[in-house]
Amino acid sequence: MPASPRPLARTPATLAAGIVLAAGLAPAAPADAAGIERIVPSARILFREGTYAEFNLAVIRPELRGRDADLTALGAPLRVEGRTDDILETFSQFSLALRGDITDRLSYALFFEEPWGADTAYGRGTFPPLDFGAMPPGFSYEGVVADVTSYAFTTVLAYDVMPNVKIYGGLTAQRSEAEAVVPFVGPTFGLPGYTLTTDRDWSLGYMLGAGYSLPEIALNVSLTYYSRIEHTFATTEFGTDRTSLTFETPQSVNLEFQSGVAADTLVFGSVRWVDWTSYEVAPPSYVAVVGAPLVEFESDWWTYTLGVGRRFTDQWSGALQASYEPSQGGILTTLGPVDGRTILGAALTYTTGPLELTGGLSYGWLGSARNVLDTRFEDGTVTGLGVRIGYSF
Repeated sequence: MPASPRPLARTPATLAAGIVLAAGLAPAAPADAAGIERIVPSARILFREGTYAEFNLAVIRPELRGRDADLTALGAPLRVEGRTDDILETFSQFSLALRGDITDRLSYALFFEEPWGADTAYGRGTFPPLDFGAMPPGFSYEGVVADVTSYAFTTVLAYDVMPNVKIYGGLTAQRSEAEAVVPFVGPTFGLPGYTLTTDRDWSLGYMLGAGYSLPEIALNVSLTYYSRIEHTFATTEFGTDRTSLTFETPQSVNLEFQSGVAADTLVFGSVRWVDWTSYEVAPPSYVAVVGAPLVEFESDWWTYTLGVGRRFTDQWSGALQASYEPSQGGILTTLGPVDGRTILGAALTYTTGPLELTGGLSYGWLGSARNVLDTRFEDGTVTGLGVRIGYSF
């Protein structure tokens, strides 16, 4: 097909679903990107034209195992050899989005997402039975559980300041709840196991951003800030302690870009920063016994994504991308011990009239990590499958 402004200008419309599904699947891993993040928010839909709706569904299969443990932190100075079972459970996630025009310059977008989550569960593993005399006769991670669920509704208004410049902002209503079990706690190995359950809490946050577009070369660039959202839960610890827990899902900044580089060919990517050092889960009873938070992170996290999209025909297009998150090299929580990752993603889109159907696949390698017991979590992988249905009205 000969190069011309018209085919290049049409590239975003025909490639958007395939490109973004690849981008959406590639980071899909336990605690997507860093921490407990599962869906990386995006402003891409704001650059579409007319009324557009989409449904996304993904199934994610992570695998991760740990090796050996040093029980000094539990009051038993002994190194134990053994391996855990696979600790990360398969999970699914879905999202909905709708974009439309209010006036020639003013548009809106509505989002429903599952932004945060955790599904960690340890089995018996291969740690051998041990005899500590008066202490419990053995050690295992069996029974360690972390379960976090969340839902978020976001409403966004976007205003075209001039034909190529857009500003936007909106409110997010987020619901979260959590459960955790740690059968062993220090400093004395014989303490009863720790449990935490929370009620459901709704809280509000916001997002603000600006974007620049140049349709002639399929160029879109956007910078978006997402605020922290504070939750305060009524909690139950150790089965009977009635306490209160406050924590914040972290603030973040996304820089997203795409540009045509030839007829029917598009490059795209993003740089994302998340303020994980401000995230801390410190239930009062747990801190009183252990002297440290249940979950905390030593460093903020950066995620880098780069990809290419190509339109093959008027109906078929596809995309390839790579996403990289550097290791931070610190001690991570037993409830989610993943330190960095590298993910490769691919997607294929079929367009017929107003309908876009996309299928995507991702595969990646999870960064090695260690916890306070010096258990080494290594050789983790993650596989993702997803579909997107988009429709323009």
